[in-house]
Amino acid sequence: MAPVKFYFCSPSPPARFNLMAIKYMKLDVEIVVVDLLNGEQHSPEFLKLNPQHTIPTIDDNGFILWESRAIATYLVSSKAPGSTLYPTDVKKRALVDNRLYLDHELQMAFLGMVYPVYRMGAKEVSKSQKEKMYKALGNLNTFLEGQKYVAGSELTLADLALLATVVSIQEMGANVKKFNNITAWLKTLESVPGAQENLEGAQLFANFVKSMIDLKQTWEDSVLNRYLQKQDVPVISDNKSLKMAPLKFYHYRLSPPSRLVLLTIRNLKLDAEIVVVDLLKGEHLAPEFVKVNPQHTVPTIDDNGFVLWESRAIATYLVSSKAPGSSLYPTDVKKRAVVDARLYLDQELQIAFGGIAYPILALGATEMPKDKREKVFKILGNLNAFLEGQKYVAGSELTVADLALLSTMAGLQASGANLSKFSNVSAWLKSLESVPGAEENRDGAQFFGNLIKSKINLTGTWEA
Repeated sequence: MAPVKFYFCSPSPPARFNLMAIKYMKLDVEIVVVDLLNGEQHSPEFLKLNPQHTIPTIDDNGFILWESRAIATYLVSSKAPGSTLYPTDVKKRALVDNRLYLDHELQMAFLGMVYPVYRMGAKEVSKSQKEKMYKALGNLNTFLEGQKYVAGSELTLADLALLATVVSIQEMGANVKKFNNITAWLKTLESVPGAQENLEGAQLFANFVKSMIDLKQTWEDSVLNRYLQKQDVPVISDNKSLKMAPLKFYHYRLSPPSRLVLLTIRNLKLDAEIVVVDLLKGEHLAPEFVKVNPQHTVPTIDDNGFVLWESRAIATYLVSSKAPGSSLYPTDVKKRAVVDARLYLDQELQIAFGGIAYPILALGATEMPKDKREKVFKILGNLNAFLEGQKYVAGSELTVADLALLSTMAGLQASGANLSKFSNVSAWLKSLESVPGAEENRDGAQFFGNLIKSKINLTGTWEA
């Protein structure tokens, strides 16, 4: 068999993450450099391979995959099964997945800072994006309290992913050194395979961006200090008692991520105790809940002492631990990789939609900015393309990726998004109307959508 073909560009943090994973596993790959700054990702040859024209991309003897985290987990599962980089233990793996989604969140904030500079001619770094970035760094600093690596006592893919992103942020001038735990963690990773190439690629990209806005020094904001405070991290333990308590699920119907977990529970027919946490009343900030989840996010689960948040990590954990072998999260490494890629697409869509909804619900915004609407509709276009000629988003069977995107799409639809131009998405939504939990999902989404529309007096639909 031919070696894996790896399409790479050194300025790209996701590509550098994959390079470090490849070097750590000592894989035989053919590296094909695609110069993003010169637009080579838009060449007809590359578009034929990856219509989303993103880097990194791999071609493993005809199996084409993009999205760096999906690539990395696929490479471990297919080329180095059993590696501690992506542990097989479902709880350890769930924590790695949780941190990988944190990396995606951090990366999206970083991209929101730099993209307007090098693509749109912005002359300064967005303060709101810097705040999002520092918030994510604060969460990472908390996770590292008292432990060597981001997901426990061993190096995992989550460390390599976050290393690529954090080094890029640091080279851009962010004052990462104020986060003591992150600084110590970065020091321990200085000698991992590929670390020097990661640093050089980050410096290349940072110097390019900084030259466009004449940024020559470290920057920070007053918002940084609020994310430097130490938070308590819940103790995670395995309860070995003979009588297992039902799963405790902290839920609020307004939240699309929370409705994903509800849909997963319903489709798996799990016995769960649902604890409602009213976000609008601030119940997620109550001391009792913050003790369970210092990030104070919903959904959260407590599975006999194993506490986990981040909806997609929860959903995949529930399938792997409660219904192993279920087609909702297939065990075949290629099928699972495609599901993972679509789960990251859902997170991207959710973050883009959150950029519209959050200012309206929490900050008193009275309109939906055009650039944010365009971002949402661009992602919907990608989803529509993935659904061409197939019933579900990751193939021929319903998976947790469908449930994730269903919860997000229901909120979009209820808030007035005009989906009529996306015929594949519309047909897919129609096919999911009767899945277990669909009615509860619709009810929650309608509540969410009506709340948004009432705050901006929207009576019709909106589009890009």
